Amino acid sequence: MAASSSQYDVFLSFRGEDTRKNFVSHLYDALVESHIKTFKDDKKLEKGTSIPEELPKAIDESKFAIVVFSMNYATSSWCLDELVRIIQGKIQRDLTVVPIFYGVNRYEVEEQRKMFAEAFDKHEANVDREKVQIWRKALTEAAKLPGWVICNGDSEAEIIEDIVKYIQKKKQQIPINTASNLLETNSRNVSFWPTTLDFLSSFIFSHFPRSLSLFFFSRFFQPESQVLVNHQEVAPQA
Repeated sequence: MAASSSQYDVFLSFRGEDTRKNFVSHLYDALVESHIKTFKDDKKLEKGTSIPEELPKAIDESKFAIVVFSMNYATSSWCLDELVRIIQGKIQRDLTVVPIFYGVNRYEVEEQRKMFAEAFDKHEANVDREKVQIWRKALTEAAKLPGWVICNGDSEAEIIEDIVKYIQKKKQQIPINTASNLLETNSRNVSFWPTTLDFLSSFIFSHFPRSLSLFFFSRFFQPESQVLVNHQEVAPQA
């Protein structure tokens, strides 16, 4: 995929029937009000058809991708195709990917459990096996990244405020002419392996007490990056 200049700050990937009229709508409004140029597809997508041309283009022209995982996210081949393109962008041109787990657990997405398992049972009966495996790898890769988990009782307004602040700070760190230094990569040869830092964070937080894990990251990875616990998970900080 050839490098292109950024037309958008943020691309929103979400399952419309789950979050379009609530969380995503509020998040989009907050981003726009903060002068963060955001792409949100408002069309009703038809089942069974291929992803429209403008969506991959918008992903390629964005600096950030916020992926809102919800109960029915994996039932949509559109969402899964979007996610594959997003992960390709992360690997090929350092697209910053921010996962939001809306009413689902991180591990349900990473390991395709519960509703995600049911969705893939249906996909495997109707979709080419190789494509299904690409979808699975993209989900696993995205779920390992630092993000936010939103559970019942959490303040969505506070979380949205945190997300907007994170994007604003990260925007200030991105060089204006980054695109000119990008390398082209054959998308067919893309593999979805986590970065070293992603692997370390997942390992440490799953094998050591939370307080000790936070001390490790605050000691060795600041000020360049910070890792904070937010709503039961590790949330990205600029």
